[in-house]
Amino acid sequence: MQPFLIGVDWGGTRIKIGSVTLEGAIESHEVLTVDKASGAEDSYNIIVQHLSQLIIKHGKPIAIGLGLTGPTDPDRGVVLLPGKIQGMEGFPIVSRLRDDLKVPVWADNDGRLAMYAERYAGNARAMAGR
Repeated sequence: MQPFLIGVDWGGTRIKIGSVTLEGAIESHEVLTVDKASGAEDSYNIIVQHLSQLIIKHGKPIAIGLGLTGPTDPDRGVVLLPGKIQGMEGFPIVSRLRDDLKVPVWADNDGRLAMYAERYAGNARAMAGR
């Protein structure tokens, strides 16, 4: 099995989960629709269920990266302010995923991570060194 990473974009109404090779090639992806009124705990359980299935099918990833909506403290792995998902402020998603899945997990703001992705694996690669 080739080493891979998992990315999760946890938005207000959709959760996108994908796996990529270390070279950035997309191996799998899915988009889940969630009811933002269901709250952080229910959405978390949906994420864990799908990540667990992905791990059973493909093995453990090197790490999981989370893109979270709103101001995010990447050191603590939490969203700082109330946002689109009820109960998300301060929800310990990173520590819970690390404990539940036994995989390294990191999180940051989804917009900031989109810029990094474009820089290192997308159309902005040509801008290296500028």
